[in-house]
Amino acid sequence: MNRSNADVEQAREILQYFMQHPQASDDLEGIARWRLLQQRVFHQVEEVSHALELLVKMDLLQQHVTPALGKRYSLNPARITESREFAAQETRR
Repeated sequence: MNRSNADVEQAREILQYFMQHPQASDDLEGIARWRLLQQRVFHQVEEVSHALELLVKMDLLQQHVTPALGKRYSLNPARITESREFAAQETRR
């Protein structure tokens, strides 16, 4: 991503925040520290959620749901070899 594309993406993220919170007001440092971090965490959570769904579908992770803790994930011990192979392939990208 060249500098102008990065600037445009950053501008979109800032605008999205202010559109979601139309009464918000902050200075440069506040926006950089809190607002954009919040947006990035939101997007990261979505990406991690999709990755977890994939790993569960591949049967490499097990999903456990409990009323007290919600969804929890753990390695499927029956698929250790497949998990190692998958992880090794991904690190060679």
